[in-house]
Amino acid sequence: MKKAVYEHIRINRKKYMYLILSLVLGMILGYFALMAVSEEMMTELKKYMTENLKIFLSYSGDLDSKEYFKSVFSSEWVYFLILWGVAHSRAGVFFPSVFMLYKGYTFGFTFAFITNCFDGKGLLFNIAVLLTQNTIKIPTLLFASNCSMSYALKKSPDKVMRRTGENKGVAGIYTAYMLASLLVYSLGIFVECYIIPYFVFILAEDMI
Repeated sequence: MKKAVYEHIRINRKKYMYLILSLVLGMILGYFALMAVSEEMMTELKKYMTENLKIFLSYSGDLDSKEYFKSVFSSEWVYFLILWGVAHSRAGVFFPSVFMLYKGYTFGFTFAFITNCFDGKGLLFNIAVLLTQNTIKIPTLLFASNCSMSYALKKSPDKVMRRTGENKGVAGIYTAYMLASLLVYSLGIFVECYIIPYFVFILAEDMI
């Protein structure tokens, strides 16, 4: 297993470096975007988050994790559908990096915002909540983005190959990889919906 993972990373190291660079650049842009936010807007954002934390705490352990999971899954499974779809066109060559740039931006902005508004408590919240669930989510999205980019690059317009079914075989493997990625990503959603709320209940009380 370790050998297979190592070989996969070795073969795709350039694409992974490109995707990770996009992710990190997005995080940096997210941080600077937060720094550009006015004090009035920052106050409004902090008020909005505080109100949401109060609503979350009002559940007092009665949160319906099953419904929460369904809600998050229904809004995020589309990431994989889009990555799967764009790979069938030339857009699949560059779209995954744009996607990772976007994910990095939202992560960087959120992380910087919570840390900036709540100081040490916010940093602890970020580590327990954001980093924990994204430890699974981000690597899975990187893998799916790499699969999307790889398939777009390998997809051949050769009619002979299509007739022989070679491209169909590659498409089947690619689809299987994307479904496997979605399955692993669902584990991250499970952590977010069934485990992370306990961290939020513990930490949020000191933040509002």
